[in-house]
Amino acid sequence: MGMKTHLQAVESLQQIAPHARLWASNAACLSLRFPNITCASCIESCPQGVLRFGNHGHELAEGCQECGRCAAVCPTGALAAHGFSLPSANASRLIPVECQQVSPDELTPNAVQIPCLGGLKTSQLLAQLDGDGNAVALIDRGWCQDCRSGGDEAHPASGHIRHAQQLLEESGLDGGRIRLVSQPLPLAKRRDHVHEPTLQHQVSRRGFMRHLVGQAATVSQVGAPVPKTLGEPVATDGRTRIVPVERLQIIAALQRLAGKEAALPARLFYQVDIDQQRCDQHQLCAATCPVTALRRIEDEQGVGIGFHPQLCTGCGECQHHCPQQAISLTPLNSPLTSLQPQRLSQHTLQRCFDCGHDFPGGKAAITDQDPVCPSCRKSRELGRALFGGML
Repeated sequence: MGMKTHLQAVESLQQIAPHARLWASNAACLSLRFPNITCASCIESCPQGVLRFGNHGHELAEGCQECGRCAAVCPTGALAAHGFSLPSANASRLIPVECQQVSPDELTPNAVQIPCLGGLKTSQLLAQLDGDGNAVALIDRGWCQDCRSGGDEAHPASGHIRHAQQLLEESGLDGGRIRLVSQPLPLAKRRDHVHEPTLQHQVSRRGFMRHLVGQAATVSQVGAPVPKTLGEPVATDGRTRIVPVERLQIIAALQRLAGKEAALPARLFYQVDIDQQRCDQHQLCAATCPVTALRRIEDEQGVGIGFHPQLCTGCGECQHHCPQQAISLTPLNSPLTSLQPQRLSQHTLQRCFDCGHDFPGGKAAITDQDPVCPSCRKSRELGRALFGGML
């Protein structure tokens, strides 16, 4: 009844180019694995325009400033940048975060320093919050417009901050716990980009796997050369589907803060409906879903399609591949009250009059008053087309 698919987390990242500490996994990239999906968030976010898709995956030209913005917008963890580790949520009332160009004597007390504030993911910002009302403050020194990483009118972290604030507020929480704080300093006090050519990487297996599910790997200075590969190389076959790491981490953070039973923001989710009158149960939707949000169900109630809302990225692959155009995909318009899988269709099994195999009865299950599976139905139609009145 179609190819059996399974989810597999990223297990290996390859360094894209020798001149930058940026790693990628082609197997975890939506666009590289599924050409119909036009996700190019990483490329569009690169302020230098040096990242692109090549014949063999991600390619990086000279000029990368290691700002991490490409990795920050990747929904599946297919990209990883060095230096963006943040501590786990703690009891500190305020967690200040500064960019690496702030000198130690100007640094906010107890601040965490990273290469670029724009390289933080929404999930990382949410992960810093605890249940005691602490806050995260990203310190804006007023240098971003003149930064070599690529300046703009908007602060590079403003999009992720705004997204995190909206999610918190729609979950009944205080969005002001994550904020951008303006504390300008003269441009003359800015340090140049702090690249660390002698900083070597050692990533533990456990730390690496934490990174692959949305947290930063542990990086320390050792005497080994910079690795070209992180993790264990794994062969990817056509059955493997991609884990939407970022959305799962966001959902987990919101549930931790608001409670497991709290309604989740509608903006995170999609509604999928199947018209059973049109559905012929080819199940191509489940077989081609990049993240296994749609899955085949077979139980005492019959055969159908199940939907896991926490996994759906709204890519539209199910609509694209449905031969009967029986699927509709729309943004959810009200908060989600349950992450339990939903049953979208249900068909009883019937025995094909021609081949004798059981199949789920759909709209075309009956031909000439006989239960006929879609394959045999097509054979009958072909026979009629070829031999006309002889049949």
